[in-house]
Amino acid sequence: MAAVYEVLHHISIAGVFVFVVSNMAAIGLGHTIGEILAPLQDARLFLGILCANFVILPLASFGLAVGLRLDNALAEGLILMGMASGAPFVPKLTELAGGNLRFAVATMGLLTAGTIVYIPPVLPLLMPEVTVSPLTVARPLLLFVLLPLILGLATKAQSENLARWLKPILDRISNATLIPVIVLVAALNVDNILHVFGTGGILAALLLVFVGLLVGWQLGGPSHYTKRALALSTGVRNFAVAVVVAEQGFDDPTVAIMVIVAALIALIVVTPLSFLWGRLPPSSINRHASGNGR
Repeated sequence: MAAVYEVLHHISIAGVFVFVVSNMAAIGLGHTIGEILAPLQDARLFLGILCANFVILPLASFGLAVGLRLDNALAEGLILMGMASGAPFVPKLTELAGGNLRFAVATMGLLTAGTIVYIPPVLPLLMPEVTVSPLTVARPLLLFVLLPLILGLATKAQSENLARWLKPILDRISNATLIPVIVLVAALNVDNILHVFGTGGILAALLLVFVGLLVGWQLGGPSHYTKRALALSTGVRNFAVAVVVAEQGFDDPTVAIMVIVAALIALIVVTPLSFLWGRLPPSSINRHASGNGR
């Protein structure tokens, strides 16, 4: 039984990497650098992104941990999730939700870079016993998120025909792996979920997701399409960064367990929400004016 679990565990990790790499490469193949960066020219939205993800969500995670009286390890895992933004799942969820994909990609890039700079100096202020190297935070993001995106953008810039041929293939791969990966990871972590059950950790993780969705929606500007993108960008935290920091910066494995449980809860909540948003009729706001770019 242990051998089967080990095999499925490796399959789930490989599945996450396949999804992230194929999705980011496909996004790069479908856009130019100018198209992706254009949404960030709105100063109000730019400040809203930073405020939501690097001020409000970390403070919310800290407040929830204190208010719900979580054990130290659970509190540390929750605060880590509050601090880690730029989740690579967000562009695909935004696409499913009918949100502004270009804005979601630009936001993810900004938050990814911001998280690399933000966590190493800020985390020790909240948890003095923890130190983390910027390279530890940066490595998985650079290799599995930014590199495929850059390669996709470079391919499109060099050969439109090759980009048009590759993009549908990678789109099919990322679409085919999203739900099976979530289901498999959830099934493999049932014990972790039960470990946190009854501690207040699950409630705290749920509340953090809803706070993120609400804050992102409120700061997402007048367009429903950017609101959906920023709500998802704020509601879904960067599991990859949080779990790496949890495993390398903390001795107690419960910190990483809390990160995993919080990530699963976020995906379980926002994935059906994204499908629901995508099926809603268009709002009165003109799609072209929103700069959807899908």
